[in-house]
Amino acid sequence: MIIPFRGTQEEKKAYQEMLKEELEEGIVIPIQQDQVKWWNHTFLIKKPNGTWRKNLDASKLNKEIEKLHFKMHGLEEVQYLANQMDYATSLDLKSAFHHITVSPNSIPYLAFNFNNNNYAYKAMPFGTKHSPIFFAEAIESVLRQIKIRSEVKILNYCDDILLIHQNKQILKTQTMEMMKTLEQFGWTISIDKCEIEPKQVITFLGWIWNLREMNIRMSEERKSKMIQALKDWCNIIYKSKNVKIRQLAALIGRLNFLRPQIKEASLYLMELDKAKTQALKTESWDGIMKVNKIVIKELKWWIRRIGDNQPESLINRTITCMLTTDASPQGWGATLIYENQIDLIQHDCWSEKESEMTSNAKEIKAIYYGLLRFEQVFKKMQDQAVLIRSDNTTAVYDIGKWKAKESLIERIKQVFYLVKRLKLQTTTIHIPGKLNSTTDSLSRLCRSGDYSLKEGIIQMICKTWNYMPEIDIFATQYNKLINNYATVDLNDLGDTLSQRIQLQMEQSQIIHPSTNTSVKQSTTENEIGQSTGNSNSTDLAGTIV
Repeated sequence: MIIPFRGTQEEKKAYQEMLKEELEEGIVIPIQQDQVKWWNHTFLIKKPNGTWRKNLDASKLNKEIEKLHFKMHGLEEVQYLANQMDYATSLDLKSAFHHITVSPNSIPYLAFNFNNNNYAYKAMPFGTKHSPIFFAEAIESVLRQIKIRSEVKILNYCDDILLIHQNKQILKTQTMEMMKTLEQFGWTISIDKCEIEPKQVITFLGWIWNLREMNIRMSEERKSKMIQALKDWCNIIYKSKNVKIRQLAALIGRLNFLRPQIKEASLYLMELDKAKTQALKTESWDGIMKVNKIVIKELKWWIRRIGDNQPESLINRTITCMLTTDASPQGWGATLIYENQIDLIQHDCWSEKESEMTSNAKEIKAIYYGLLRFEQVFKKMQDQAVLIRSDNTTAVYDIGKWKAKESLIERIKQVFYLVKRLKLQTTTIHIPGKLNSTTDSLSRLCRSGDYSLKEGIIQMICKTWNYMPEIDIFATQYNKLINNYATVDLNDLGDTLSQRIQLQMEQSQIIHPSTNTSVKQSTTENEIGQSTGNSNSTDLAGTIV
């Protein structure tokens, strides 16, 4: 089904001029209707400089295209490439995608209609799923050859290229050489968008990269335009005006792009994402929706946060301590290894309200409490990095990315703002549960039955007293000394447990008491001194009665 172009008179005029240029350059070609295998919608997007970009809406076509896994370069790579006091230049390629020719078999699938005339892309359009991948592979092969002969560090983000070197003159010379090489391969350079003169403070992709102080912040132009766009959205929502779902998705994308500077960005997109997802359940991407007013709270947060425009550090700090945490149904535990030698321990029980949290929430809360309890240590090592280890994949991922599902958002925010207050840089890593035995034991210290005598001690006592107990009271599967044992269920301390034990009260018993239970001791101090916890070091021991 033919999908004609729809737009304002201004857009139609701009479209006509762009189409004429594309026909002259061989980017698009006329096509007969009977040759078309797929019709696509085309639309215009206004660039920040006021010019237009023509896009092919291939959203439906993309659903039919096989997925390709490909990792694009990210802006975070700059902090790994650049060193303090380096210099940088930047290059911009004009109509980069259009330099790649489409396979003849694919041309009939890239058809569109304008003013009752049919056309198809002969060059790679902007909009198909694989366009960025094919372009990245093409430019990467060229840059790979340049890197072999160059001392300059190179980072490309689609058609924008950043060059970094510690020597100003070398960078300037090799930037000019690289421009010539790219032109020899057929690429066109947008000179007016390039930064050819080496600088230590350079604007790249709308960001101001300060390599003198090693930080990043958005340009004043981006800042003012983002704030105005957010205010416009607030007015639209206040007045309950209709918007396209695609427009809301574009706003979310623009805000997500701010993550290099605003690390907590994903934590303040929940309501926007929910509104978009809900609308897509009944409408297509071109569908119309009204945005719930609850979103305004998030938009106002973004206006304040963008207005602050606080620079984000690019320095990768040295990891000087390692925090390991774990949570159990009863409590949490944490250890801190500081300067590779000082091993500190903290643990506590959950409050009544906290005990009702989900297991994932408890694991995140354990990390929060671990950071909070070691606050004085962290204050001494400000501007350093801490490695957070946990055997919970959700906690590791959510804190590592500063994002979470709705039920955990507030927990992650709590950790984020504590880390920010302590001026720490965090790195998270997942460890197998079997390697997390110390903190696991600490998280259960408030639980009765977590202590036991050494196997040799119990054998010696039984031999001396000439008897063998028949039931191990208040034991667990981890510290039971004989196969017949009873475990305390914290959710059932009533009649069931009492009846279960009463049935066997005539039998000889080993009792593992709670830490706050007073039991008559009949072992000597020497025997207690030789006892140990099942999986953690402690001076407490079970008692024979």
